[in-house]
Amino acid sequence: MECDRYGVSDRTATSFASAVLQGTGIAHEGEASHVVYRNKIRRQRKRLLNAVAKSTKLTVSWSLLTGLYFDGRKDNTKVLIRKDTRYYPKTMKEEHKTLVNNLPVYIGYVTAATGGAKAIKEAILNFLEQIICD
Repeated sequence: MECDRYGVSDRTATSFASAVLQGTGIAHEGEASHVVYRNKIRRQRKRLLNAVAKSTKLTVSWSLLTGLYFDGRKDNTKVLIRKDTRYYPKTMKEEHKTLVNNLPVYIGYVTAATGGAKAIKEAILNFLEQIICD
């Protein structure tokens, strides 16, 4: 979870975890039981985000929502564009809005159809209504 907070990649997180295990004497040369690899980090991140999202759905309500914070990140997203009967892959920049309540609580993220304020507002409101209604 700290890796997500500071924007550290899976590969870097693997290096940090391996260095800590070797530095503390838990992992030794040739021992395979304490090996940390990239897919372990990726699976654990996914588990944590799913658990946080599930618990947040139960605890988020309009009265508890005191503020929203945005990271304003732009991701490269692969999409398929249809022309006639064929599909062509294309990479598009997509603005990514992460919703967080009081900084430590991750709510989720939304992607607006356009970059305008009205579209972002509608995307956030639809997302929050969906969470509270579920």
